[in-house]
Amino acid sequence: MDDQMDGNLELVKNAVKFTHEREHAEGGFTLYQNNPDTKNTYYGVKILRLFNEEPYNKKNTIEWIKSLQKNRLFAIQGLFYRINILKYFKRKIFLPESNKLELSSISNFKTIEIAYFYLVVSKLLGLDNLTKIKKWILKYQNADGGFGVHRSDVESTCYAIQSINYLEPSSIPRKNSV
Repeated sequence: MDDQMDGNLELVKNAVKFTHEREHAEGGFTLYQNNPDTKNTYYGVKILRLFNEEPYNKKNTIEWIKSLQKNRLFAIQGLFYRINILKYFKRKIFLPESNKLELSSISNFKTIEIAYFYLVVSKLLGLDNLTKIKKWILKYQNADGGFGVHRSDVESTCYAIQSINYLEPSSIPRKNSV
């Protein structure tokens, strides 16, 4: 039993070390030795949080993410990562009203994953389009109980369940068939 515990402790130390090695002195994280990006920064912060660790470059990471808020809106995934990082560090989330209006107006999504990103961002920003997104997701629950735009798949079902659980777990129809 002690060998297993030692092995688990070693695994945790290696995961934390690997994650810290992906930090940039200027802020952010990357998987490789390139420029930081919001996706890897989100996961780097999230991994360290699992082990009650903080980034070594916390101050610079916060400043880097805050500076990205001033740039134009690119993809919903990037906004999702930035907002969640700022929320974790208890920093103010800034998004121009024009971007909020644009986000609120979208009611059709390419995938359930994209709808999930919109839903989480909308909830964190306090937008009024949550019911619209939830309805869109729920219309893609298939006869087999799973979710998917064309057919049920594990990834779409996972994002659908996460989305609905984020809002109102009791609203999943046929939840026993999922």
